[in-house]
Amino acid sequence: MNWIIKLARFTLYLMAVGFVVNGAILLVSPDMNTTLFDIGVPTTTARVEVRGLGGLGMGTGLLFFMLARRPDWLRPAMLVLAAMMGGLVVGRTVGIIVDGPPNFFEYSQLATEAFGLAVALLTLWHLDRTNRQRKNNLS
Repeated sequence: MNWIIKLARFTLYLMAVGFVVNGAILLVSPDMNTTLFDIGVPTTTARVEVRGLGGLGMGTGLLFFMLARRPDWLRPAMLVLAAMMGGLVVGRTVGIIVDGPPNFFEYSQLATEAFGLAVALLTLWHLDRTNRQRKNNLS
C-alpha cells in the first residue's frame, strides 16, 4: 500500500475520531463547544438543535470509521470527505471574507478541514491516475 492510500485511511480515522468526540460533546453538553465559537444556546430549542448536530457529528464519525476499514470503499469515502470538507472550507472562507477575522478555534477548524479536503483530492487524483494506468496496460 502506498503512502497516499495510508494517508487517506489515516485521515478518515482522524476525522472519525474528531467527529465522534465533537458530536458526543455537543450531544451531552451543548454549551461546552459552542462557547468556543461564540455561539449561545439560550433556549430549549437551541439546545435541542445543538444536540441534533451532535448526533449528526457522531453518525458522520461512525461513517468515516466504517469507510476507513473497507479498502474497496476508499474512492466513495474520498468523494464524501471532499464534499463535506470542501463545503466547510468554502463556508468558513466566505464568512471570514464577509464578516472579518474570527477567533483561533475557527482557524483551527478551517485548517483541519482544508487538510481533509487536500488529502481527499490528492487521493482521488491518485486513484484515477492508477486506474488509467491499469487500463492502458491492459490494452
